[in-house]
Amino acid sequence: MKRTRILLGSILIIGLLIVGTSLFIKQDKTLFYNKELTRKVGEEVPEQIEYKIGKKTYKEKIIWSDLQVEDGNVYYTGTYKGMFSVKKKLYEVTLIVTDDVAPIIEGVQNIEIYEDEELDLLKAVKATDNSHDEVSLILKGEYDITKKGKYLLTYEAKDKVGNVTTKEFTLTVKEKVVEKPMETLMLLK
Repeated sequence: MKRTRILLGSILIIGLLIVGTSLFIKQDKTLFYNKELTRKVGEEVPEQIEYKIGKKTYKEKIIWSDLQVEDGNVYYTGTYKGMFSVKKKLYEVTLIVTDDVAPIIEGVQNIEIYEDEELDLLKAVKATDNSHDEVSLILKGEYDITKKGKYLLTYEAKDKVGNVTTKEFTLTVKEKVVEKPMETLMLLK
């Protein structure tokens, strides 16, 4: 009986050692990766994704769909989808491109004209942005080219995501000088 107990105890210990060892040796095969990547306009587009299986780290190439890349960088805001493959299984990754830089307004200067003189206030002014998205440029303020005076006006540039820049300038409308013919001047004497 004593032998049976020793034998059963030995079998139990050996069994526990085998099970414990197999659990210890068995690695976690779960794949971990960052499902959402963020870049700012003008930054480099990630070409590879880093992922982990157990304690090992690997890299795999990302295939982006509908993402416009220029010289390795992204210049359009938005959310883009990409895919990568590990052991014939596809995984999805999202790239969010943000923009927190306001547009730049160039060519702003104070302007002087005479009454009724033709004027295009947007002609010499240009708005650009770090993104390649469209930028709106508008003129704010009221003025009257038929009346002399000083008018404080503002250019406002706004990009696709709402970043805004403003620049003020003064429009001075001077009184129109009318030259009188010489005959009129002679009659006045």
